[in-house]
Amino acid sequence: MGVVGSRGGTSFSNSIVQEADLVLLVGTNADSVDTWDWRVPPLHGPLIIHIDISEANLGNMYRTDLFLMGDAKLTLRRMIELARERGVSRRGKPIIQERLNYLSKAYSLIGEEGEGGVNPLQLIKALEDALSDDWVIAADPGVGAIYTSTYMRVRRPGRRFLYNYSIGALGFALPAGIGARLGGSRVLVLTSDGSFGFNAGELETIRRLNIDLKIILFNNSSFGWINAASAAKYGKPLTEEFADVRYADVARSYGLEAMVAERNSDLSQVRSFISMSGPALMEVKTAPENEVFPPVPDWREPATRLGKRYMGN
Repeated sequence: MGVVGSRGGTSFSNSIVQEADLVLLVGTNADSVDTWDWRVPPLHGPLIIHIDISEANLGNMYRTDLFLMGDAKLTLRRMIELARERGVSRRGKPIIQERLNYLSKAYSLIGEEGEGGVNPLQLIKALEDALSDDWVIAADPGVGAIYTSTYMRVRRPGRRFLYNYSIGALGFALPAGIGARLGGSRVLVLTSDGSFGFNAGELETIRRLNIDLKIILFNNSSFGWINAASAAKYGKPLTEEFADVRYADVARSYGLEAMVAERNSDLSQVRSFISMSGPALMEVKTAPENEVFPPVPDWREPATRLGKRYMGN
């Protein structure tokens, strides 16, 4: 059903949890991001069961009706066995179909061209078409994390997406991606100009070790998430635009292959980019988040008020 909560949660996914009779919290401390400031699930709504291997985390942040302390996989396996013994039926297929219908509707609303560059939703669709289901994606805060968490379809179980805690630590994705690639996975890093400023020097590591890593860098010339949060609350951005930096040229100076996507039509390069041999970087120019607001539920109303586009529904 997709991500739930305040960052990437949608009207579809949040409503399912809000209307549920029973919610299992598994391996989460149910913080403000997970729960959209403790609104999902409702505090006085469904029965809540919290499963965690740490006793200290059980019920630490959220009203809980039943604690189950133990390994998540073993505990869930036993719960499934008990459910089958009691004749509880699955309702997986209708939810999956509803999710697919929701995504199809979202893609149909994006239009052909982005505003101020590539439309992020068009890029997600291009990546879905180009990536096989064994790829791992490491994402930094901002465009790469929020659009993949909201709209990208997960077609295979397992740890396929690497996000830092609550999508908040800039510069996480590049070193995380290096680690995952050295561990044997095929890896796509989604970073941004704000995050790249923290660890651009790691391109030397990638080149020296010849790590076959693919990097997509979103260039919106700003700390876009910070400016979107400021615009949503105060009506204007907080930080200035960055100086003009040609990130593709920076990558080439380190010895990486590089290309630039400035409009949706340039996304035809995505498949060939993914198929390149050796490390490579694609610079993708997009509008800043305070101009085209990403799918953060609390930003829907400010975006409308400010006359900006909101990319959720």
